[in-house]
Amino acid sequence: MDSSMKAKRRRILDDIRRICSVQVSLSANGERIQFNPCYFEPLSPQIIRNHPITDPEWDQVRPLNYYSEEDSEEDTEEDTEEDMEEDTEDSGSESSDDIARGSSIDIRDIDRAEIITEHLYGHLDASSREGLLPFHQTLWDFSPFERGPTDKGRWRKDLYLHNDCMETSWRTSGVLEDTSYVFPHAVFYMHQDIRADNHGNLTICELKAIMRVMRIRISLKEYRQHLVLPVLILSFMGPQHGRIIQAHHDGDNMIIQRSQLFEIRDEETAPVELFLRYYLSQPVGLFTATLCVR
Repeated sequence: MDSSMKAKRRRILDDIRRICSVQVSLSANGERIQFNPCYFEPLSPQIIRNHPITDPEWDQVRPLNYYSEEDSEEDTEEDTEEDMEEDTEDSGSESSDDIARGSSIDIRDIDRAEIITEHLYGHLDASSREGLLPFHQTLWDFSPFERGPTDKGRWRKDLYLHNDCMETSWRTSGVLEDTSYVFPHAVFYMHQDIRADNHGNLTICELKAIMRVMRIRISLKEYRQHLVLPVLILSFMGPQHGRIIQAHHDGDNMIIQRSQLFEIRDEETAPVELFLRYYLSQPVGLFTATLCVR
């Protein structure tokens, strides 16, 4: 290995060592993730609890169990030739719902991840909430952010915020920012075609998404006055799991704090409220040389 290649490898290793990834715990009441420092204040849980959905016929939410656990187990196994023949014979008796959902072999982990965000969006879009009008129409009205320049699509030499070409695909979406540029914070979600492991380690897909969103935002002249550009990520993966990540660069190191992995499949136990509240976070923390918001 020549000297230039060795020097390049050393620089890469130095950069990797500056990435600090830690798992942080929930508060005792389970309503907050104990980020430190913390740049995102989640929406008060009382806002969601005090304004329940009231329309008994409301069906905008895609159920979390849209794909069954049996499908999840089958996804990891290859069909035998005999199984494929049986599927072909039975195809004529499939219901329209079966066809809409697709056979188990067609269900990828990224499809399951997308079910979670469809479910969350159903809650965000619901207008039939008790006592919400006239000041607010939906939960979206509680967010201080909207889709801004990062979510604009790809301009010039901007990095792609997705990767559909590799075996493990991922994509980001729903990047919310302050379009007045007073606040440097951003919130977004991402889907990964990858399965959660038992260790809860940061995935390469998550790291790429964080770095690319930060790279695009730091290049915008409107953010040059800010010392820190923190991001909050709702990260979803297979078999149907998610976590919340806060990332920022402190001038020396990339600090990535991640919650535990949550299973988001059972309507009764899934922490839907927690993810909704963090997606609608308020910006907090020191972010310019002279201004601090609490």
